[in-house]
Amino acid sequence: MIKMQLIGYIGQDARVSSTEHGSVANFSVAHSEKYKDSQGVQKDRTTWVDCSMWDRPALHDYLKKGQLVFLEGFPGTKQYENREQRIV
Repeated sequence: MIKMQLIGYIGQDARVSSTEHGSVANFSVAHSEKYKDSQGVQKDRTTWVDCSMWDRPALHDYLKKGQLVFLEGFPGTKQYENREQRIV
């Protein structure tokens, strides 16, 4: 089992929808860090993580752009298939 913790800022208001399995909120979270490259120049790096929150309708109203969040959950994978190869 893999568990992930993420602290960052929401990039845009959550898109909430209902499915046959319950409600889901989709949003992205940005994590930024500063570092120095090999020449000593200060650099910024931002990593975006796509997130989904299932069956928590009371929390969906808090998922607004710019909100600082702490998330804990399980990373998922997406599967894509084309004619030449299968990518998992």
